Amino acid sequence: MGKTRFALVLIALSAVLAMMAWPASSIGATPGELVIAEGVFPVTLDPLIATDQDTLNAVEQIDEPLVWNNYQTGKLEPYLATSWKVVSPTVWEFKLRPGVKFTDGEELTADVVRYNWQRLVDPQRKSPNTYLAQGITDVQVVDKSTVRFTTDKPSPVLLLQLSMWPMVPMTYIQQHGDAYFASHPVGTGPYMLAEEIPNQRIVLQANANYWRGKPSLQRVTFLGIPEEATRMAALQTKAADLVTLVGIDDAPRLQQAGFTVVPEPSNRNMFVLLDTLHGGPLADKRVRQAFNYAIDKASTIKYVLKGYGAILDGQLLTKSTFGYNPNLKPYPYDPTKAKQLLAQAGYANGLRLTFYTSSGHYQADEQISTAITGQLQNIGVTVDLETLDWGTFLLKLRSKQLGPMAFQGLIPPPDANFMYLNQECGQVNSYYCNKQFDSLVDAARTELDTAKRRQLYWKAAAIQYDDPPVIFLWQQVDLYGISPRVQHWQPRPDEVIDLWGVTAGG
Repeated sequence: MGKTRFALVLIALSAVLAMMAWPASSIGATPGELVIAEGVFPVTLDPLIATDQDTLNAVEQIDEPLVWNNYQTGKLEPYLATSWKVVSPTVWEFKLRPGVKFTDGEELTADVVRYNWQRLVDPQRKSPNTYLAQGITDVQVVDKSTVRFTTDKPSPVLLLQLSMWPMVPMTYIQQHGDAYFASHPVGTGPYMLAEEIPNQRIVLQANANYWRGKPSLQRVTFLGIPEEATRMAALQTKAADLVTLVGIDDAPRLQQAGFTVVPEPSNRNMFVLLDTLHGGPLADKRVRQAFNYAIDKASTIKYVLKGYGAILDGQLLTKSTFGYNPNLKPYPYDPTKAKQLLAQAGYANGLRLTFYTSSGHYQADEQISTAITGQLQNIGVTVDLETLDWGTFLLKLRSKQLGPMAFQGLIPPPDANFMYLNQECGQVNSYYCNKQFDSLVDAARTELDTAKRRQLYWKAAAIQYDDPPVIFLWQQVDLYGISPRVQHWQPRPDEVIDLWGVTAGG
């Protein structure tokens, strides 16, 4: 190792140890303890407002949904609900798992499930996750262990909605309030909060009374480390056992040092959000089309991502997502065409825009954003690139202040409904409005005929190809670094870190 690299690693390690305030010899050394380093520190422990997967990976160790999306089997399986049936085209009945309790002793009942729905749709709480309750008009208590969901129209996606909706306690939150719960959560999950030091670490301990039995790990710590070098140093020095967003250039070196680097094609689609709502150049679809022609996606994947990525086919869906349109192809790299479109839109002399990006939340986010900036400058677009911490990025996103451009990725379930929700008029995270697009997506949301539903999504994708809400980029490939201590862990395409059955040796 060269002197410069060695010095950087020492600096990075010092930062890790200072952050955790633990002696290095005690970290990750005890069997049954696991340390996970992600690119972003969890911003809350309340699933009501948690939206990014780094945050949800900690939240979902504590709180659980009614339905489990099992990517290994490809099925939606019982979880806190043991079974369900369709009573009528708009009524689903669920039986709750008996004897399940939150770690404060409160029992999971139909009243608690109804409360979770009321809390989610409460306009005073302004949850960014209200889309998870879209179409649900009522949740009725039949008896203590039976609950009925009523939808305004038939819903082919209700089970998927419920798989992303962790249950939280009713009485505890009513007594303590939302703000207290966000930093002192209790749940039904395999782990419970032991310690939280904001922006440093979250420590979870095993729930001895967990309904599935004793968890295989006794203690789990989540760290948020945006700096790539620091994250890699944490793995190499045993300060962390599992790290996300492995540096692409670091992967071979980690493997040579005895660590496992696992690539996993993610459901996360990467794009540049384009604000079409607030006037300016991006209100003209010709400018947005020009930007799509201006980006050399193949070269960026080859040279920046070292081949880890698959170009999106001119739509915000991957081939494994229901509703993917096989007739669409990627926007080709054509800077001449891009300049022509800009000239037609009245910007022959160029234009200037601000471009926001994050640091450590997406694979190589800052490097990619820099590359995109250069490619846009090649067609006469001056770009002011601003890097934001993840909390500020989210605040700007939800307050419609992230325009005119931002590097972003979404990781919805494999059904077009959930990706396209984010582009509908008036949605919290939407910077796009096309009424024709909305009518197709709304029709597909309640269409039970699979073939007809697929055709509706194909038409919606074709509209967005012509009227792009984003610069279509690629499907992300996640890289995980794993210590030899970790056994029986497998990545998922939804980036959920499932720790059930995982062990960590000495």
